[in-house]
Amino acid sequence: MYTVSFIGLNYFNACKVGERDALIPNGTPEGGMGLDQLPPHFASFFIEEDRCDSYDWWPEQTYHLQIPLEIRIGEFRIANVIEFRLPQKPKPETPPVELRFPCNQGTLKNRNLDDGLPSLQGFGVVLDDQPDVIAKVPFPGGDLEVFRFGGSTLVRWLIADHHDPIKITASGGDKERWVKLKNSDGSLPAEIVFSNTIELVPHPTNGGNAKSTAQSVSMRGGGKAGMHPDMHADMHGGMAHSAVAGAPVNAGMHHHGGSAGHFILFAKLDKDRSVTKLNAATADSFPDTTNLRPAAFTHSYLSYLSSLRETPEVQCSGSCCIKKGTS
Repeated sequence: MYTVSFIGLNYFNACKVGERDALIPNGTPEGGMGLDQLPPHFASFFIEEDRCDSYDWWPEQTYHLQIPLEIRIGEFRIANVIEFRLPQKPKPETPPVELRFPCNQGTLKNRNLDDGLPSLQGFGVVLDDQPDVIAKVPFPGGDLEVFRFGGSTLVRWLIADHHDPIKITASGGDKERWVKLKNSDGSLPAEIVFSNTIELVPHPTNGGNAKSTAQSVSMRGGGKAGMHPDMHADMHGGMAHSAVAGAPVNAGMHHHGGSAGHFILFAKLDKDRSVTKLNAATADSFPDTTNLRPAAFTHSYLSYLSSLRETPEVQCSGSCCIKKGTS
């Protein structure tokens, strides 16, 4: 058994007969669509280093992150996490990567996505036959459930039946890429985090793949690990966004200035590529996350985001058109 936790702008699709997957919008802002003011979004999955056995991934898209986590007041430990990022698309028409997580189940159960996620069709979006997506994630089976994560949502895919060892594959481009996890050996089920958000953890600058992010994610400044001392103030309705000591302070990382926020990136899935439809979204357009169960997790990356109150806001959450029940 293992889980994949999705955060950020991911579309859970089962509108058409035979389609059961997540569509990941291309996070590269483009001129002419009204998306220029958005910061880039990156599609990545994160695995704790001690869970990883081996991999053959794009070298320039592999990041070894050392993340400080506060275990007691004033005491920290370093969590080693590997980020496997998908390369950005050179052109919108470039075919997406198909990212597969092993699953032997033939039944997909939707627990509550209709209640916890907004429907794109509710905003007038018509799903394009060839949307501008960076990746597709097939759902052969398993359980999908949405939880509250900070001010936004987290969708958990629970996979009970699969082959060991867990091997994640990415097809598309020059060759198939893969990441293999160690066998669990009766320990806690493996947790994988899939994210399509802005860059929430600073990356190494000395070569891009150095195993030393701890200097960038500094613990100085008198606040929580990585928290800039000037960023404790509430900036977006209880969420103090994007402040890491030693990194530039950008109060607009999660919010582009309009009420719809980063949600307008879903225009890349619309047949007309219409940002106007999604610009009408306000906070009241989204389901009330307080009605959801809070997400439980042990993954270091989620713990880090939670401790910094750096979880995406509700306008940077997933969406769906999945109908209740079993498919």
